[in-house]
Amino acid sequence: HHPDLRTLPIVVSTEAQSAVGRQLLDDLGVPLARVFSQVSDMLRGHYRTSLLREHRADLEWLLGRVADEESRAYLESVIRVRWTMDPSQSRRNAHVRGQYLYDHPDTAPQPGDLIVDCGAYIGDTAREFLERLGGQASIHALEPFPANFAKLEALAASWPPGTVVPMKLAAGAAKGTATLTAPGEEASMYPHLGTAGSGGMTVSLERLDDLFAGMPVDYVKMDIEGAEMDALRGGAALIARDTPTMVIASYHRPDDLWRIPRLVESIEPHFRLYAGHNHGTVHEVELYFVFD
Repeated sequence: HHPDLRTLPIVVSTEAQSAVGRQLLDDLGVPLARVFSQVSDMLRGHYRTSLLREHRADLEWLLGRVADEESRAYLESVIRVRWTMDPSQSRRNAHVRGQYLYDHPDTAPQPGDLIVDCGAYIGDTAREFLERLGGQASIHALEPFPANFAKLEALAASWPPGTVVPMKLAAGAAKGTATLTAPGEEASMYPHLGTAGSGGMTVSLERLDDLFAGMPVDYVKMDIEGAEMDALRGGAALIARDTPTMVIASYHRPDDLWRIPRLVESIEPHFRLYAGHNHGTVHEVELYFVFD
């Protein structure tokens, strides 16, 4: 309320955007037009109201498709924030217990499962799955970025042979190659599959259908920086054949929120859908598919 602060920009660095938003808007009476949520370059396109208006029917379908009230309430908050950019509307899903861990037993891998980890990074997800399962799983870990793959191989060497199977490639819609680019300071963490000539390194693309043609798959995790739709298309036969439980990152592209579940439904319609978020940020939506 100090008069000298009324015309100055104020930066609040916090993960608690919802709580801080309520303090600013409700307690201090700051107009919403003067409150700006942090928006990364990746998420910038999510806040186009024209896109949300155009796909209102898809959003209503999605809200009616989820299997529990917590998923619906969480997705409603995601849509409200995208529409209004009001940080006070953000909310967490109380059923999210950790990384790829939703509070429903059907959404988690089980002991003895064959797990396909697309976007394995340095093996952090593989390690967590194995710790939860007492090492009783076989994880085929796809990671094309060399710096990450070296650490993934080191992790694999620390487990009995066949527990973690590193695969230096990316999942795609068709067999071939792609250009892997890694802009910015977080290059080793967030590489992107780009087009030829965009600079970067060439990596192999394989269809999940081909990689696991004679191997039943129980669980699939996918977080591949916007290539999820292509990977799902390349795994359509696998999904229809094995109906594996899946957790898919559904936020890299603005329309992933509804296009990914629409695509999965076109492959195999009999599933229960749960919606959670990355354990670190509520903006990163993760969808869990449990086939019946």
